[in-house]
Amino acid sequence: MDIWVAQATGSGSFATVEITGASGDVLTVDTGDTNLGGDLAVAGDSVLTGDLTVEGDFTANGDFTLTSVDAISLISTSNTAPSITLQANGGTSEQILIESYKVLEHLLLILPQQQAVFYSMLLEAHLQQQFHVEAQAGGYQLDGILTSQINVTGSGADLQVNCTGGSFLVTSTESTAGAVTLTASGGSGTVVLAGTGGVSVSATNNTIALTSGTGAMNISADATANAVNVGTGAGVKTVIVGSTNSTSATTINSGTGALSIGTSIAKAITIGNNTTSTSVSIQAGTAGAGAINIGTTANAVPVVIGNATGASSVSVLAGTGGITLNANSTGKISLVSQAVTAAAFSATNNALVGTVTLTGQTLANAATQAITISNSNIPLQMQYY
Repeated sequence: MDIWVAQATGSGSFATVEITGASGDVLTVDTGDTNLGGDLAVAGDSVLTGDLTVEGDFTANGDFTLTSVDAISLISTSNTAPSITLQANGGTSEQILIESYKVLEHLLLILPQQQAVFYSMLLEAHLQQQFHVEAQAGGYQLDGILTSQINVTGSGADLQVNCTGGSFLVTSTESTAGAVTLTASGGSGTVVLAGTGGVSVSATNNTIALTSGTGAMNISADATANAVNVGTGAGVKTVIVGSTNSTSATTINSGTGALSIGTSIAKAITIGNNTTSTSVSIQAGTAGAGAINIGTTANAVPVVIGNATGASSVSVLAGTGGITLNANSTGKISLVSQAVTAAAFSATNNALVGTVTLTGQTLANAATQAITISNSNIPLQMQYY
């Protein structure tokens, strides 16, 4: 082994140099550069007061710590992707941890011109600090192939996403219910969707379901004056309001404005149904303030009230104002009668308006015969001779 001997001037060249000492500094290079063409093995501490240039790879087999009271810069001039790699490859519990410990300071990643891609990285700011990722003239992207999370655990701490001049887009390609889910899980938590230009909820040829459990479903329940349109699009719509389950009830209200049902386009309008004990009640205001009009438009409209099925009945009642049956000068008032035909000299017709026809009877010349027509609803028996 060659032993290096200090020289006042000049240089020395040796195959192997070993420097040993009991304590303190054993090798000091005051000025100039030190170039090593092979490997450098240092068992103790090394202090470099100048620059360190490594032409090949640098491998640290133990813990490797960079500590400086001044700034530390990692700079690569390689035009490759990636040009700087921070990689943990030790097992399933590995992490890359970047920390900032000083109170009221922040951890800042500035990405000029390019995009940043973070793979399986833990970025943490302690105490009251901020974590700030900034792409000054580009964008940044977070990619993961497994389930990923952004968690804010501080009480009353918010997660805020701002898009200045751009849009906020959330897309899920998973084909499952709840592929995009917004949940407010607090006892009084709500989900608010607000837009200066409006809020649109749309589905491509599928169902939109709004449910509230045992809570109320309020649509336009604020105090502003506006229009509420349901099923008013140009397509063919089937609109169902209300439920037939159990004691479900449906109320349609309006203020002093009109309540109109089917005011345009020819159609059939059905109120009520033909099921068991269903009843229909149409009311108007009190003391002559309101009126009930049926078929009063200036059109030739037939109006039918009641039916002739079984024991059906129609009652027309009036107070001291009376009942007025009125037809124009060329019209007529017809009371449809019930016709009774009997092959005898007597018959019964209990209708209030009716006709009786007696057939198949003959009389001798100059003979007489009593004809009896009776009606249990009219206390009068008529006999004709």
